[in-house]
Amino acid sequence: MEIYQTENEQEESLRRWWEANGKSFLIITLLLLAAVIGWQQWDAHQKGQAAAASQLYETINQVVVTDITQAVELGRGLMAQQPNSHYATLTALLLAKAEVERGDLKAAEAQLQWVINQNSDPAFVRLATLRMARVLLAQGRGNEGLLLLDQDKTLDTETFAGLANEVRGDIHLAQGDKAQARDAYRKAQETLANTSGKSRELQLKLDDLAVAN
Repeated sequence: MEIYQTENEQEESLRRWWEANGKSFLIITLLLLAAVIGWQQWDAHQKGQAAAASQLYETINQVVVTDITQAVELGRGLMAQQPNSHYATLTALLLAKAEVERGDLKAAEAQLQWVINQNSDPAFVRLATLRMARVLLAQGRGNEGLLLLDQDKTLDTETFAGLANEVRGDIHLAQGDKAQARDAYRKAQETLANTSGKSRELQLKLDDLAVAN
C-alpha cells in the first residue's frame, strides 16, 4: 500500500478513488440497505401472519364446540388464506374430528383429503391417512381404506406402521376376515409393544377374537 507523505496527497488519492468508484459504491450500499429493509419487512409480515393464524385457530377451537357451522366457515377462510400454515392443517384435522362426531363422514373425508393433498409435513399426512382410512371404513368402504394404507409408504415408520396395522385389523374384522384381522393386530402389537395403553388395547382385540372362535 502506498505511503502518503502529506495529508494533501492522501486527500487527493481519496478524491480520485471516489470519482472512479463512488457511484458503484453508493449503488451497492443502497442495494444492501434495500435488501435488509426488505427482509425485515418480510420477516415482520410472516410473524404477523403466523400470529393471526394462531389467534384464528384458537377461536375456531372454541367455536367448534358450540357452532360447527361457524367453525367450518372460519376454518375455510384460514385454509384459503394460509394453506401452508400448520394452523391451517390443525384446523382441517380439528374440523374433520368434529364432522365425524356429528355424523357427516363425507365432510370429514373432505377435510382429511385436504390435509393429504396440501401438506408437505409427512407426520401430518400420515395422521390424516390413518384417520381417512377409519372414515372410509365407517362408510362401508373398507377396501378403499386398505388401498389408501398400502399406497402411503411413509407409514412404514415404526410407530405409524403399528397404527396402520391396527386400522387394517379393524377393517378386516369389519369385513368378517378374522384370520387377517388377527394377523394385523399381532403385527401392530409387536410394533407397539412399548406403548402400554395401545398394547393393552390390541390385546383386548385379540382376546375378543379368541372368544369369538
